[in-house]
Amino acid sequence: MPFTLLKPTGIDLSQTFNFTGSVSGAGGGKILNYKYVSGTNTGVTIDSTTWTDSNITLTYTPSSTDSRIIINVNAYVNLFVTGQGTGTGLKRAISGGATTTQIGDATTGFSYRYDIDAEMHVVFEHIDHPNTTSAVTYTLNARREGGSGNAIRLGESNKRSEMILYEISGAPL
Repeated sequence: MPFTLLKPTGIDLSQTFNFTGSVSGAGGGKILNYKYVSGTNTGVTIDSTTWTDSNITLTYTPSSTDSRIIINVNAYVNLFVTGQGTGTGLKRAISGGATTTQIGDATTGFSYRYDIDAEMHVVFEHIDHPNTTSAVTYTLNARREGGSGNAIRLGESNKRSEMILYEISGAPL
């Protein structure tokens, strides 16, 4: 299928590049499917030093053991943490929890905040290789470093949070 790419330099927008061929030599890399969850549902308060699940979760069954899963997260969080840090990460459960793995840094996950009292969006992306054709469940989770009385609220009423999974075919380049 032909497409037109505008030339990025100069101001003459009539200059174009037309491509009607194909790219060869690269295996895989096609988006096979995607799954999306979004909501403004009631949030989950987390006040623990262990990874605790939120209600932001998606289950997907890869079509091949070679598939990669790109996970995009944009979650609304409310942090009430004084003198401590918080981590936000992902849990991967395969076959209903037969194999469960915390993805990201074991302490900080994918997003780390220290000594903060704020409402914000936590945004991160991860490429996973679950190496299975069984159902895989990804769940946004969080933890605090220590102390007591510090809390993280993942998801919130009237504040949108979302997770998108893309299945990509084949091994990376």
